[in-house]
Amino acid sequence: EGAEDGEGLGEADLAFESESEEDYGLDDFELEEGTDAEERKQHLRGQLVYLVREFMKRDPGYLRKPLSALNKEAAQFQKGGDDMSAVAAYSKLFAKVTKNRLTHPELYVTHCNRASAYLNLGLHEEALWDSMKCMQLAEKALNRNVELASQIFVKAHAKKGFALLGMERYRAASAVFDKGLKMDPFSKDMKRGLEEAQRMILEDLLSGKSQRVKALPSNRDYHAQKITMQPYSAPLHKIRTEDMLPHQLLTPFQAENDYHVKDTYNYMTVQGDIRMPKCHY
Repeated sequence: EGAEDGEGLGEADLAFESESEEDYGLDDFELEEGTDAEERKQHLRGQLVYLVREFMKRDPGYLRKPLSALNKEAAQFQKGGDDMSAVAAYSKLFAKVTKNRLTHPELYVTHCNRASAYLNLGLHEEALWDSMKCMQLAEKALNRNVELASQIFVKAHAKKGFALLGMERYRAASAVFDKGLKMDPFSKDMKRGLEEAQRMILEDLLSGKSQRVKALPSNRDYHAQKITMQPYSAPLHKIRTEDMLPHQLLTPFQAENDYHVKDTYNYMTVQGDIRMPKCHY
Protein backbone atom coordinates (compact mmCIF):
# COMPACT_ATOMS: atom_id res chain seq x y z
CA GLU A 1 0.00 0.00 0.00
CA GLY A 2 1.16 3.49 -0.76
CA ALA A 3 1.08 6.50 1.51
CA GLU A 4 0.34 10.02 0.38
CA ASP A 5 2.04 12.97 2.06
CA GLY A 6 0.63 16.45 2.15
CA GLU A 7 -1.70 18.55 4.21
CA GLY A 8 -3.49 16.93 7.11
CA LEU A 9 -7.07 15.92 6.65
CA GLY A 10 -8.09 16.77 10.15
CA GLU A 11 -7.31 19.79 12.26
CA ALA A 12 -8.09 22.51 9.73
CA ASP A 13 -11.36 20.90 8.70
CA LEU A 14 -12.74 19.99 12.11
CA ALA A 15 -14.02 23.50 12.79
CA PHE A 16 -17.25 22.89 10.88
CA GLU A 17 -18.30 20.08 13.21
CA SER A 18 -21.08 21.63 15.25
CA GLU A 19 -22.12 20.62 18.73
CA SER A 20 -25.75 21.52 18.00
CA GLU A 21 -28.56 19.02 18.22
CA GLU A 22 -29.51 19.44 14.58
CA ASP A 23 -26.27 17.81 13.43
CA TYR A 24 -27.45 14.48 14.75
CA GLY A 25 -31.06 14.62 13.67
CA LEU A 26 -32.59 14.11 17.12
CA ASP A 27 -35.71 15.94 15.99
CA ASP A 28 -36.29 13.31 13.29
CA PHE A 29 -36.31 10.23 15.54
CA GLU A 30 -39.99 10.48 16.40
CA LEU A 31 -41.07 11.72 12.98
CA GLU A 32 -39.43 9.06 10.83
CA GLU A 33 -41.48 5.96 11.48
CA GLY A 34 -42.78 3.17 9.30
CA THR A 35 -42.64 2.79 5.57
CA ASP A 36 -42.49 6.48 4.69
CA ALA A 37 -39.15 6.95 6.44
CA GLU A 38 -37.67 3.86 4.77
CA GLU A 39 -38.90 4.95 1.34
CA ARG A 40 -37.36 8.38 1.90
CA LYS A 41 -34.03 6.75 2.76
CA GLN A 42 -34.09 4.57 -0.34
CA HIS A 43 -34.94 7.56 -2.51
CA LEU A 44 -32.11 9.52 -0.90
CA ARG A 45 -29.65 6.70 -1.51
CA GLY A 46 -30.65 6.62 -5.16
CA GLN A 47 -30.04 10.35 -5.44
CA LEU A 48 -26.61 9.94 -3.84
CA VAL A 49 -25.62 7.23 -6.32
CA TYR A 50 -26.58 9.53 -9.19
CA LEU A 51 -24.79 12.50 -7.59
CA VAL A 52 -21.57 10.52 -7.05
CA ARG A 53 -21.53 9.55 -10.72
CA GLU A 54 -22.08 13.17 -11.73
CA PHE A 55 -19.25 14.38 -9.48
CA MET A 56 -16.83 11.85 -10.93
CA LYS A 57 -17.95 12.62 -14.48
CA ARG A 58 -17.45 16.38 -13.99
CA ASP A 59 -14.01 15.82 -12.43
CA PRO A 60 -12.35 13.03 -14.45
CA GLY A 61 -8.92 13.93 -13.08
CA TYR A 62 -9.81 13.48 -9.42
CA LEU A 63 -7.56 10.42 -9.16
CA ARG A 64 -4.55 12.69 -9.82
CA LYS A 65 -5.49 15.21 -7.13
CA PRO A 66 -3.96 14.99 -3.64
CA LEU A 67 -6.17 13.67 -0.88
CA SER A 68 -5.96 16.99 0.96
CA ALA A 69 -7.50 18.78 -2.05
CA LEU A 70 -10.35 16.28 -2.32
CA ASN A 71 -10.96 16.53 1.42
CA LYS A 72 -10.99 20.33 1.26
CA GLU A 73 -13.60 20.26 -1.50
CA ALA A 74 -15.86 17.99 0.57
CA ALA A 75 -15.31 20.10 3.69
CA GLN A 76 -16.42 23.25 1.84
CA PHE A 77 -19.70 21.61 0.86
CA GLN A 78 -20.21 20.44 4.44
CA LYS A 79 -19.47 23.88 5.87
CA GLY A 80 -22.10 25.30 3.52
CA GLY A 81 -24.68 22.80 4.74
CA ASP A 82 -24.81 20.82 1.48
CA ASP A 83 -24.46 17.34 2.94
CA MET A 84 -25.48 15.57 -0.28
CA SER A 85 -22.64 17.17 -2.22
CA ALA A 86 -20.28 16.62 0.72
CA VAL A 87 -20.97 12.88 0.70
CA ALA A 88 -20.50 12.78 -3.07
CA ALA A 89 -17.20 14.66 -2.76
CA TYR A 90 -16.01 12.32 0.00
CA SER A 91 -16.80 9.43 -2.34
CA LYS A 92 -14.17 10.73 -4.77
CA LEU A 93 -11.60 10.77 -1.97
CA PHE A 94 -12.37 7.23 -0.86
CA ALA A 95 -12.49 6.03 -4.46
CA LYS A 96 -8.93 7.29 -4.92
CA VAL A 97 -7.83 5.67 -1.64
CA THR A 98 -9.28 2.34 -2.77
CA LYS A 99 -8.11 2.38 -6.40
CA ASN A 100 -4.58 3.61 -5.66
CA ARG A 101 -4.26 1.68 -2.39
CA LEU A 102 -3.30 4.77 -0.46
CA THR A 103 -3.10 5.43 3.26
CA HIS A 104 -3.14 8.65 5.24
CA PRO A 105 -2.46 9.07 8.97
CA GLU A 106 -5.60 11.19 9.44
CA LEU A 107 -8.04 9.31 7.23
CA TYR A 108 -10.15 8.56 10.30
CA VAL A 109 -11.08 12.26 10.48
CA THR A 110 -12.65 12.04 7.02
CA HIS A 111 -14.74 9.05 8.09
CA CYS A 112 -15.86 11.02 11.14
CA ASN A 113 -16.85 14.02 9.01
CA ARG A 114 -18.74 11.89 6.50
CA ALA A 115 -20.58 10.22 9.38
CA SER A 116 -21.79 13.70 10.40
CA ALA A 117 -23.08 14.31 6.89
CA TYR A 118 -24.90 10.96 6.84
CA LEU A 119 -26.49 11.73 10.21
CA ASN A 120 -27.74 15.07 8.91
CA LEU A 121 -29.29 13.24 5.95
CA GLY A 122 -30.90 10.65 8.19
CA LEU A 123 -28.91 7.75 6.68
CA HIS A 124 -28.12 6.13 9.98
CA GLU A 125 -26.82 2.80 8.66
CA GLU A 126 -24.16 4.57 6.60
CA ALA A 127 -23.31 6.84 9.54
CA LEU A 128 -22.87 3.79 11.77
CA TRP A 129 -20.40 2.21 9.35
CA ASP A 130 -18.35 5.41 9.02
CA SER A 131 -18.26 6.01 12.77
CA MET A 132 -17.08 2.45 13.43
CA LYS A 133 -14.44 2.76 10.70
CA CYS A 134 -13.32 6.04 12.24
CA MET A 135 -12.94 4.39 15.65
CA GLN A 136 -10.95 1.56 14.12
CA LEU A 137 -8.51 3.87 12.32
CA ALA A 138 -8.28 6.33 15.21
CA GLU A 139 -7.32 3.52 17.57
CA LYS A 140 -4.40 2.64 15.30
CA ALA A 141 -3.37 6.30 15.09
CA LEU A 142 -3.33 6.90 18.86
CA ASN A 143 0.41 6.23 18.97
CA ARG A 144 1.12 8.96 16.40
CA ASN A 145 -1.14 11.79 17.54
CA VAL A 146 -2.66 10.93 20.90
CA GLU A 147 -4.47 14.22 21.53
CA LEU A 148 -6.19 14.55 18.13
CA ALA A 149 -6.94 10.84 17.76
CA SER A 150 -8.46 10.71 21.25
CA GLN A 151 -10.79 13.63 20.44
CA ILE A 152 -11.96 12.00 17.23
CA PHE A 153 -12.34 8.64 18.97
CA VAL A 154 -14.78 10.23 21.44
CA LYS A 155 -16.61 12.07 18.63
CA ALA A 156 -16.93 8.80 16.70
CA HIS A 157 -18.49 7.18 19.77
CA ALA A 158 -21.09 9.94 19.86
CA LYS A 159 -21.86 9.54 16.16
CA LYS A 160 -22.14 5.78 16.54
CA GLY A 161 -24.59 6.30 19.38
CA PHE A 162 -26.74 8.74 17.42
CA ALA A 163 -26.71 6.41 14.41
CA LEU A 164 -28.00 3.58 16.62
CA LEU A 165 -30.66 5.93 17.97
CA GLY A 166 -31.81 6.64 14.44
CA MET A 167 -31.98 2.90 13.78
CA GLU A 168 -34.17 2.55 16.91
CA ARG A 169 -31.58 0.37 18.61
CA TYR A 170 -31.97 2.27 21.84
CA ARG A 171 -30.34 -0.18 24.24
CA ALA A 172 -27.24 -0.48 22.06
CA ALA A 173 -27.11 3.32 21.75
CA SER A 174 -27.37 3.69 25.52
CA ALA A 175 -24.42 1.32 25.99
CA VAL A 176 -22.33 3.30 23.47
CA PHE A 177 -23.08 6.64 25.12
CA ASP A 178 -22.35 5.17 28.53
CA LYS A 179 -18.97 3.93 27.30
CA GLY A 180 -18.27 7.31 25.70
CA LEU A 181 -18.99 9.15 28.95
CA LYS A 182 -16.37 7.02 30.68
CA MET A 183 -13.83 8.38 28.18
CA ASP A 184 -15.12 11.96 28.33
CA PRO A 185 -17.40 12.62 31.33
CA PHE A 186 -18.00 16.23 30.21
CA SER A 187 -19.19 15.50 26.66
CA LYS A 188 -22.50 17.27 26.06
CA ASP A 189 -23.26 15.05 23.06
CA MET A 190 -22.80 11.89 25.12
CA LYS A 191 -25.01 13.18 27.93
CA ARG A 192 -27.74 14.31 25.54
CA GLY A 193 -27.59 11.06 23.61
CA LEU A 194 -27.73 8.94 26.77
CA GLU A 195 -30.76 10.86 28.02
CA GLU A 196 -32.49 10.42 24.67
CA ALA A 197 -31.70 6.70 24.51
CA GLN A 198 -32.97 6.09 28.03
CA ARG A 199 -36.12 8.10 27.33
CA MET A 200 -36.85 6.01 24.22
CA ILE A 201 -36.21 2.77 26.13
CA LEU A 202 -38.77 3.81 28.75
CA GLU A 203 -41.28 4.80 26.06
CA ASP A 204 -40.88 1.40 24.42
CA LEU A 205 -41.41 -0.35 27.74
CA LEU A 206 -44.56 1.65 28.44
CA SER A 207 -45.98 1.04 24.97
CA GLY A 208 -45.02 -2.64 24.95
CA LYS A 209 -42.99 -2.15 21.78
CA SER A 210 -39.88 -3.63 23.37
CA GLN A 211 -41.62 -7.01 23.62
CA ARG A 212 -41.94 -7.30 19.87
CA VAL A 213 -39.29 -9.39 18.16
CA LYS A 214 -38.60 -9.34 14.44
CA ALA A 215 -37.18 -12.64 13.25
CA LEU A 216 -37.17 -14.86 10.20
CA PRO A 217 -39.13 -18.12 10.53
CA SER A 218 -37.05 -21.17 11.36
CA ASN A 219 -36.08 -23.41 8.45
CA ARG A 220 -36.45 -26.48 10.67
CA ASP A 221 -39.56 -28.58 10.89
CA TYR A 222 -41.89 -27.37 13.64
CA HIS A 223 -41.85 -30.72 15.46
CA ALA A 224 -38.04 -30.66 15.45
CA GLN A 225 -37.82 -27.25 17.12
CA LYS A 226 -37.01 -26.85 20.80
CA ILE A 227 -37.46 -24.06 23.32
CA THR A 228 -33.69 -23.58 23.73
CA MET A 229 -30.61 -24.76 21.84
CA GLN A 230 -29.68 -27.24 24.59
CA PRO A 231 -29.79 -30.90 23.50
CA TYR A 232 -32.09 -31.77 26.42
CA SER A 233 -34.59 -28.97 25.74
CA ALA A 234 -38.26 -29.79 25.55
CA PRO A 235 -39.81 -29.96 22.05
CA LEU A 236 -41.77 -26.91 21.03
CA HIS A 237 -44.84 -28.99 20.08
CA LYS A 238 -45.43 -29.64 23.79
CA ILE A 239 -46.59 -26.02 24.11
CA ARG A 240 -50.01 -24.73 23.15
CA THR A 241 -49.63 -22.04 20.49
CA GLU A 242 -52.71 -20.09 21.58
CA ASP A 243 -51.37 -19.18 25.03
CA MET A 244 -47.80 -20.57 25.08
CA LEU A 245 -48.57 -22.82 28.06
CA PRO A 246 -47.65 -26.52 28.33
CA HIS A 247 -50.11 -29.16 27.18
CA GLN A 248 -49.55 -31.11 30.39
CA LEU A 249 -48.84 -29.76 33.86
CA LEU A 250 -45.56 -30.82 35.43
CA THR A 251 -45.15 -32.31 38.86
CA PRO A 252 -42.69 -30.60 41.24
CA PHE A 253 -40.41 -33.64 40.95
CA GLN A 254 -40.34 -33.37 37.15
CA ALA A 255 -39.71 -29.66 37.27
CA GLU A 256 -36.71 -30.09 39.54
CA ASN A 257 -35.17 -33.31 38.26
CA ASP A 258 -36.16 -34.11 34.68
CA TYR A 259 -33.87 -32.13 32.35
CA HIS A 260 -36.14 -32.84 29.40
CA VAL A 261 -38.90 -30.74 30.94
CA LYS A 262 -37.07 -28.53 33.44
CA ASP A 263 -36.42 -25.72 30.97
CA THR A 264 -40.09 -25.91 29.93
CA TYR A 265 -41.16 -25.33 33.50
CA ASN A 266 -38.74 -22.39 33.89
CA TYR A 267 -39.84 -20.90 30.58
CA MET A 268 -43.52 -21.09 31.49
CA THR A 269 -42.85 -19.53 34.89
CA VAL A 270 -41.12 -16.59 33.24
CA GLN A 271 -43.92 -16.25 30.69
CA GLY A 272 -46.47 -16.28 33.47
CA ASP A 273 -44.61 -13.63 35.46
CA ILE A 274 -44.39 -11.39 32.42
CA ARG A 275 -47.98 -11.72 31.24
CA MET A 276 -49.75 -12.14 34.58
CA PRO A 277 -47.34 -11.18 37.37
CA LYS A 278 -49.55 -12.58 40.14
CA CYS A 279 -50.07 -15.98 38.54
CA HIS A 280 -47.56 -18.83 38.68
CA TYR A 281 -47.53 -22.11 36.81
